[in-house]
Amino acid sequence: MQTSTNIQTQSADTIGYCTSLARSLKENKTNHAARKISMAQALRRNFVKYLTSTLFLDDSKITDYCKKFSALTGQEFSTWEQTLDYAPDLPVTSRKIDIKQRDNSDLCPPAKTLSDLCTDLDFDGYTAIVHGSLADGKYTHYSDVDISVFIEKDALTDTKKRSTLLHEITTINQAIERIDPVGHHGCFINLAQDLDCYPEAHMPLDVLNGGFSLNGKAFSRDIMVRDSLDYAFLTLIDLCGFFINLPQQNMPTDAATIKNIISRFFIINLLHYELFHQDFAEKRAILTGGLQDIATPTQQDTLDMLTEIRDIWPETTENKAYAISRPLIQHCADTAADILDHLVENGKIAAIESAWT
Repeated sequence: MQTSTNIQTQSADTIGYCTSLARSLKENKTNHAARKISMAQALRRNFVKYLTSTLFLDDSKITDYCKKFSALTGQEFSTWEQTLDYAPDLPVTSRKIDIKQRDNSDLCPPAKTLSDLCTDLDFDGYTAIVHGSLADGKYTHYSDVDISVFIEKDALTDTKKRSTLLHEITTINQAIERIDPVGHHGCFINLAQDLDCYPEAHMPLDVLNGGFSLNGKAFSRDIMVRDSLDYAFLTLIDLCGFFINLPQQNMPTDAATIKNIISRFFIINLLHYELFHQDFAEKRAILTGGLQDIATPTQQDTLDMLTEIRDIWPETTENKAYAISRPLIQHCADTAADILDHLVENGKIAAIESAWT
């Protein structure tokens, strides 16, 4: 990543170190066994997303995927269906997803609308968990619609079932867009088998357990959780690079881009907490509790300013002018550099390097 001219030399050195480590972690030729398994799991998750995006699969993509997956796992896979049976062998701890049955009458208005828009779906072969502010009722006009989908293998390998699955995922994503027209993501797609070696960096269990199933039914499952701080670190580096380079870009003037910037900023603060404490928790608990002990003054001031913007976000973004100031963008860039400095100074990045390279 390039560095802003305002970033101090110490931060520039930190950014160089972190970027070099991230590059090493992404290297397909790594000899680190756990990292190779982690990369294989991430590769498979991305392929599952591809499987839920189209019925017509590209043979060259399948061949490339199977080749890379085989190289990372040290096993030979000639078909993508075979890769879904692969069980990652990493140290895990026992946890539980336990979501209670929930009636529509208990939901906040946008959550009820979401449920009504999806009422005709079969939910066969997958579980859709609504979490975040739609689930806890603290939804605002700014809030995202967050839904994690866990798909069983048979729903992917059976062509007829996959066709139905694609239709239902599309319906859920359309419902998300209707509630949040300037949202920056659809469903979070997961393979249900990965709950046997679950990387909480994708979505913390505290968050999932605070949610509800989109079909209203109870969902309970014993799961196994693995260390996924490598994922968290790589995500942080990508997002910090985005912010450090942002002051050099043209300032955005549309609601969707500004919302995306604000959401990304809050994510790097969550990742700061997660990597510092090596703990994955619910967002509101982090922002109102644990983060305050480690945030720099610039970081806290920037969080406060962006929180004010979130709090006054309009109900509809149509026919409205938007702007975000260049000084505020620079504060975001400075905070990104400060977060990396803080993690390096406290040995947290060295711990990632030791554990994953």
